[in-house]
Amino acid sequence: MIKIRKGLRADELLKMTGRSQKYILSWPSKVVGKDDGGLIVQWEYEDCTVTLKRWNGCYRVAEIAENE
Repeated sequence: MIKIRKGLRADELLKMTGRSQKYILSWPSKVVGKDDGGLIVQWEYEDCTVTLKRWNGCYRVAEIAENE
């Protein structure tokens, strides 16, 4: 599977093989906080949890944590 990288736009992530909305286990997005850019959300996949924050006009990957 293609590696997710920090800074990747959320719409680009959803276009990746195995990363579309139907593979997100925590849909709708789980809101985990708020900062100056807006909400901080997480998408949980089978193999990892992706944290997204809004900057430069769109939501982008801020953190990637492997699931155990």
